[in-house]
Parts: sequence; structure tokens; C-alpha cells
Amino acid sequence: MRVPAIALALLSFVTATSAAGPGGNPDTSITTYRIEAAEVHVAFSAYDSKKRPVAEVSAADFQLLRDGRPIDQVPEVERRHESPIAATVMTDVSESMVKAGPMARESWKWMEANLLREQDHVKYFEFGTELIANQARQKSNLTSFYDCLVDLIPRIEDRQDGRKVLILFTDGRDTYSLHSLQDATNLALRRDVAVYAITTWKYKINYDEDVLDQLTRSTGGRFFVVKDRKEMSAALNQIVEEQRNGYEVIFRADKIRGGMHRITMESTDGHLRFYHRTAYYQDARAAEAVLVAGR
Repeated sequence: MRVPAIALALLSFVTATSAAGPGGNPDTSITTYRIEAAEVHVAFSAYDSKKRPVAEVSAADFQLLRDGRPIDQVPEVERRHESPIAATVMTDVSESMVKAGPMARESWKWMEANLLREQDHVKYFEFGTELIANQARQKSNLTSFYDCLVDLIPRIEDRQDGRKVLILFTDGRDTYSLHSLQDATNLALRRDVAVYAITTWKYKINYDEDVLDQLTRSTGGRFFVVKDRKEMSAALNQIVEEQRNGYEVIFRADKIRGGMHRITMESTDGHLRFYHRTAYYQDARAAEAVLVAGR
């Protein structure tokens, strides 16, 4: 069990203020204690060269880089075991995806019936020109994909018992947004939301592979192309399995610089592939804390 850095600092504070100085008098000099920066938790999944999930991963299996340089510590690796699912589902109902809508909705019902448990928490939204309540209907030639992401991501609740996951069913095309793809990606990174996307080439749907790949790969999710409900259900099963039984790598935050930090996990033998967010946001105030004791 980890002892939080702040607890260690407070223990040092009590020890310092109660210690006697020369001659038995209390030591009233100012003592400064530097508290280690907060821990960073990065969820990831691991697959072997045959695209099979890896059952056991240790810190020896990868090198962790921060802003292009190896971190100066040995990270911890923890495995989630049957964790609850905390997901938000967003379905594209604009004209370019309207024919595929029934496939998505039937798959969501299948997920509810076959994959979800009582402790799981899933919300559903639809979007076209704007984010709307589930089962509402729109008819429009325009799609505000990025704007809807920027609208929805801050609404995804922080939960102690599950990762924040956004599952999209969309072609990734945007024709009307004021925000950019980078705006949406950066917001997901800051709020630690893993984005997964499912699309299809059926019904002559032309999906934007570059957009969906960048959005999901940057945030630690995956991108699936399916042809029918069976493949859609298989993709959902894989997403849920990753969330229930994935991994977390844990390390200390940067002591000097706040802001966005790029991170990379490189396989030590070249046989493993890791899916994780490519950056994390660190509040500048959390980079280093100083505790002053004395009177």
C-alpha cells in the first residue's frame, strides 16, 4: 500500500517542530521540506505480435519515455481485474451515417444485455449538427463532429471505480465545426478520456481513417472497422475486456515543469505493442510543493 507523499511530508513536519534544539529548547528555525510530485497513472493495454492480449506485463517489458527521454525511476505496473465499466457512447446520426444507425443501436442493446453488469455505468448520446439526447432524430447534411466532442468530453464524470471511456460510432467526417480535431484530442488528453471509434464501410460509407486513427491512438483507445452487427459486437466485447482487465503504469510527475507531457512506451524486445494515451496534463502547481515548518 502506497503512503501518499503529503502524508510523509506532514509526518516530517511533526517531527521537525517537536524536536529539541541545543540546550533542550525547541528548535524554532525554518525547515523546508520538498514533497515529491504527484503520481501519474496511465492506463494501457498490451498485445503480442499476433495481436493477442498479453496476460502479464512488468516494468521490464518496456521503456517509458517522457518528452522523448527515459524517466529517472522504475515505474510500477498494476493490473485491473474485472473492474467496473464507466463509458459514454456517442452515435453519429448525420445523413452520411443514418443507414448504419440501426446496426449501432442493436449493438448497444446487445452490449447492455451481454456485457454490462450492475456496477457498470454507461450513458448514450447522438450527434449530427449538435449533441442531442439518446434516440432523438436529426436530418442534416452537416456534421459538427469536433464541436460535439468538445461539448461532451467535459460532461463525462470522474469515477473512482472505472476509467473514463468514450465509444464513438461515426465515419469521422466533420463539415461544420468551429473547433479542430486537435482541440478535441487535447481536451480528451487533459481529462484522461480514452476514445474508441467504430465505423463501417457498409452502405457505401466513406470514413476518414486518418481522423479516427489519430483521435483514438492519441488518447489510448482503438479504432475498429466492421461490416455487420457480429463484427460490431466483437469490437464492443474487446473494448469492454480492455477496460475491465487492462493495466496501469504509475510514475512520479515531473518535478519542474507543468503542462502537457508526451509519453511513449517502447517494447524492450520489440514483440509487444502498447496502446496508451500519448500525453498527460500536469498542473504546474503539482510539479513541486514546498512545506515550511517553524515559527
